[in-house]
Amino acid sequence: MDRRDLEQIDTFLGMVGKASLFDYYGLKDAAAPAEVETAIKKRRGWAQGQQANPKYRNEALWLIKNNALVRRTLVDDRDAYLAEISSRSQSRNLEVLSLFIKGTLAGGMLTPDAEQAIVKQGRTMGLSEAAVNELVEDLLKKTGARRQRTEEVADAPTNTAAPFRDYYELLEIPPTATLDEIESAHRSKYRWARSLKDKDRVTELYADLDDAWRILKDPQRRAEYDQLHKAHHAGGPVPSAQDEVIGFLPSPGTNPPSDRTSPPKPPPPITPVPPRATAAPPARGAKPPPIQPPELKIGGVAPSRKEPPKPPAAVKGRTIGLGGARRSRRSAPRLAIASPEVVALRVGSASVTHSIVVKNTGTGKMPGRITSDRDWLEVGRSRLDPDAAQQEINIVVHPRQMRRSRGTALVTVVTDHGERRAITVNVERRSAPIGLILGGGVVVLAGLGGAAWALGFFDGSADGPGDRPAAAATLEIRVDPTSDAVLMNNEVIGSGDRVLLEEGFPVGRPFRLTTRLDGFTTDERTVTVPKDGSEIVVVDLVLEDDLNAVPDPSMSKVRVDLEAFRHQLTKRDEAIQGCFIDGLPHMAGKDAELTVDLTVNGKGKLIRFEKRSANFGSPTVEECVRRQLRATQFPLLGGDYGVVDDHTFRVSIPEE
Repeated sequence: MDRRDLEQIDTFLGMVGKASLFDYYGLKDAAAPAEVETAIKKRRGWAQGQQANPKYRNEALWLIKNNALVRRTLVDDRDAYLAEISSRSQSRNLEVLSLFIKGTLAGGMLTPDAEQAIVKQGRTMGLSEAAVNELVEDLLKKTGARRQRTEEVADAPTNTAAPFRDYYELLEIPPTATLDEIESAHRSKYRWARSLKDKDRVTELYADLDDAWRILKDPQRRAEYDQLHKAHHAGGPVPSAQDEVIGFLPSPGTNPPSDRTSPPKPPPPITPVPPRATAAPPARGAKPPPIQPPELKIGGVAPSRKEPPKPPAAVKGRTIGLGGARRSRRSAPRLAIASPEVVALRVGSASVTHSIVVKNTGTGKMPGRITSDRDWLEVGRSRLDPDAAQQEINIVVHPRQMRRSRGTALVTVVTDHGERRAITVNVERRSAPIGLILGGGVVVLAGLGGAAWALGFFDGSADGPGDRPAAAATLEIRVDPTSDAVLMNNEVIGSGDRVLLEEGFPVGRPFRLTTRLDGFTTDERTVTVPKDGSEIVVVDLVLEDDLNAVPDPSMSKVRVDLEAFRHQLTKRDEAIQGCFIDGLPHMAGKDAELTVDLTVNGKGKLIRFEKRSANFGSPTVEECVRRQLRATQFPLLGGDYGVVDDHTFRVSIPEE
């Protein structure tokens, strides 16, 4: 394959966070050409509808521009591309393995046990023994280390295997447990650990639980761990599970294993216990004690430095760290746009003012600038107020300066510390009614009209476009729950839960109607407004996911402002009540109750909906409430996520 083509593809994959084009399109390496063609065509159609969406614009434009390159890579040059992927994968794995070998050689000696463990580790990473041996020889030369001699092996202490961690036993679940069951057990054990009085024990349990979740939630890591789990219960010697899966090599036997000489006993079954003053769990929302990572001993040899070695920044694309950078990030200003990032305005000839809300969700000053890329859109001020936690920026649209009836402008907010956010403003200028303003023309045309009427040209019996002007038709789009943007043939015509047009749309001809809302699948359909009437289009948007995301333990949890949270909920009160009233007619005259735990990300969007209890059994009502909550813009947070526990919706179902 051409190197420039590969560089273009690499740039795109870095932008979308995928390892290969097969991964991006959700295709297997052996997918049939017809299946590949279908996937490419479908994604191109999606890209054509996302060009005006700031969130996906760059991705969409790349796909449209490089559609032929993608097809050529996945169909015509598939074998060459797969070979390139395989070669890069092996190079990455060799780089990762070299880190572990260097740690093993830190003591200046390579024992037979350590060398055997290195070969085994390379085999699990898909590397040939020849490639691993070549890497070992190269690193022996570079580091000046040597292999342990036979007489030194005879004098060395007997190998003591590192303890095996049975994560299934820790979580009290069977090895066949589903991901949902693993997640539920992990959460339960975390809550149980908080109630312990021994803080050292709590810290140790947190570390074990985090290891268990990190390994068992990942299908590939879990498959590797399950092999170790079976070998352990079959009676064979097994190295440390977390060492094997995360990548750190087991002790070669020249030194005792790590500090953890035996796994902690699994916690007892969870039973309700009344709170006691001596072992009361921390208040809801309180941060757990900081987790201290165990000392790492690579190859059985502790580092000679006083400070423990820092783990590699990334292993197989996953970040490993102790959170120092994250704490630094939370203490800095963070730019957020608290108003819609896609704005649709319909204006006349007079200037129109609109407000954009900019928020600093971090701490410290946030200086910056605001710019517009169109001369007909004026920004109220060019600089941010650095001390304001929230500020409104007025933008003014001057329709008379627009060269066309429709235009798109980009308002960009850039902070001095490098963050950037863009707001897309789509403006449609309504044309003034065409009046007969030429004085003499009015009389002439009126006379001609009277003559035509007298001659019977307009007797009401003719068939033609004059019977009913196209302007008499109307188009109404009703969206549930709401929309960020509604587009007609890729041009924004409005937003919200209702868009009404009395002009400016095709009549008697089909057009493409697209409805978008963050967190929902884009709705695309073909609509034809009849010549002799109006059209009402009802769009019920479908959630993109099941709202069951679990925040990573390394993410920062912050307190949610409950007053602001409830205030945002009141904006969707009517829609949420409608879910209950429309879905529970059999409960007329009674109160319906639904209690849930809600998790919101830093951008104020719902990412997890967990039902605690309900006095009804209607999945339809629950799904309706999920959709309304996902469409709600909750307060922005100063961290990665926040949780609202035990929130109860209570609705009185009216009698018929």
